[in-house]
Amino acid sequence: MYGDGFQERDIILVDDFVNVILKLCLKIDNLIINVSNGKSFTVKFYTKLICKLIKFDFKKVIFNKIKSYGAKKNKLEISLLKNKLTNYKFTSLRKGLNGTIISMKKEIKYNK
Repeated sequence: MYGDGFQERDIILVDDFVNVILKLCLKIDNLIINVSNGKSFTVKFYTKLICKLIKFDFKKVIFNKIKSYGAKKNKLEISLLKNKLTNYKFTSLRKGLNGTIISMKKEIKYNK
């Protein structure tokens, strides 16, 4: 992994992104809106969670602190999104990762 693992990122499921965009298209015209669930975690947190879900030893993950890893934090301003889509519920991180892992296992025919 590039970086020290302490850089923060906000990730969302592609399905959520598409659903939000489709809903926004019905409500707005020609307006820039950041799409995010507003929850950011460290890359190390995501890595530990994914390792746990796929039963991989986190201690085997190597963080390359020499390589560039971008901004330390990448948190989007989402007040406009919250104003336009007051009741949208993003998929939980665990559910999204589990679905992605299942899809990837099918895609690469992964066998334990």
